[in-house]
Amino acid sequence: MSDAELFSILTQLRRSPSAELAQQVISRTVGSILADQRLLGEILMRLPRQFAPTSRAIAALVWDNDQLTLQVNFNQLGDLRSDEIASLLCHEAYHVLWQHPLRYANADHQELTAAACDVAVNQYLDEPPRGTMTLSTLEQVTHTRFQAQQSSAYYRRKLIELPAKQQKQVAENLQASRQTQSKSDGRSIKGPLETHAGWQSKGVVNDLLRTAQLKKIVKGSFSTLTEKQRGLLPQSVRQTLGSTMTEVQLPVNAAIRRMLGVIPNGKQDSRARFNRQQPLRLELPGQITKYVSRLYVFVDQSGSMPDAMVKGLLNLCCRLVAQLDTQVEVVAFDAAIQGKAQRLQRPSDHLVNLRQGGGGTSYQPIFDYLQAKKLAKNTPVLILTDGWGDEQIDNHGFGNVLWLLTTDSPLSVKNISTNVMHLRRVK
Repeated sequence: MSDAELFSILTQLRRSPSAELAQQVISRTVGSILADQRLLGEILMRLPRQFAPTSRAIAALVWDNDQLTLQVNFNQLGDLRSDEIASLLCHEAYHVLWQHPLRYANADHQELTAAACDVAVNQYLDEPPRGTMTLSTLEQVTHTRFQAQQSSAYYRRKLIELPAKQQKQVAENLQASRQTQSKSDGRSIKGPLETHAGWQSKGVVNDLLRTAQLKKIVKGSFSTLTEKQRGLLPQSVRQTLGSTMTEVQLPVNAAIRRMLGVIPNGKQDSRARFNRQQPLRLELPGQITKYVSRLYVFVDQSGSMPDAMVKGLLNLCCRLVAQLDTQVEVVAFDAAIQGKAQRLQRPSDHLVNLRQGGGGTSYQPIFDYLQAKKLAKNTPVLILTDGWGDEQIDNHGFGNVLWLLTTDSPLSVKNISTNVMHLRRVK
């Protein structure tokens, strides 16, 4: 369809709003996106659509039971230009690509999360939808410099670490931009172009089903691309596709086995030893030192860690017991140690799989915790984190530590020798 034909339909939609005309506009716009940005167009084609006359925003991603759906307000869609509609749809497609509606469905700091997601998405758009947060606006509001081309987790973490006054300014800016009647060619647009309100879960949800459906949309869209089209994707998008379609698995078990020492844990009877107190009584067993492998695992549950990732890491802790034949002490942390440690001694033991914490990240409490427990300096320690935390720490001499990072970023700690690996991902 030509630009003139699309303009004609938009004019009809403006005069006589209807779901049928809105469907034509969306379908034609997705067709033009397919020609220019194949991956985004394929994602939009696979998203179910709802057309409503009174929805809060012109376009939004909402959960319809456990199915992610693109909801469009056909009464206001005609107030946008064709290029504004295309930008808005691409904005939503990027949210789907990075699974924002799933990752942040129940996240705290909703306004900051919304800003972080929009900043991450809008850097890939020539003209972001009005009323959404951009990197330049965020820096102006907070008077803070942020790295460009980073993930939503990075921007969310940085925003959560800001003083309360700056956080309030971000929230107020977002609210004001949504309420302001934006002008488009002299026409008034009431309310926001886009909202994240539909991401929040209501009632009982099936996270596995939601995850599978989102992966199906993204994986199916990616599979249609030619090698040339895949090569033209931004590097961060290619990395995202690599992690979106995979599951976290343990690194090579040998790497963890090498760090596992044997820790004295009392005495046990042995017929191979004489009884020291009564060596002439052969029927009495002697005693030998009992050794047990015990691994202390610290799971990062700070605000920069998505809920799905935290859940995966906690499940990983349970598998460690069976795969490595070791006892595991699981400790949650963010800027401090959170809750009580949970001990897994047998594969049948269960871990209370609940998220704790959600603030900033600090690694110092881990080593203070080990020091306070008066553990041996060679105690094996595994730290599961995204790598964003302190640059300077005092490890109190605990050197048998393996850092497993959930991101490709380098570990922030600079002042001590560290053993760092990245979580291996497989198809």
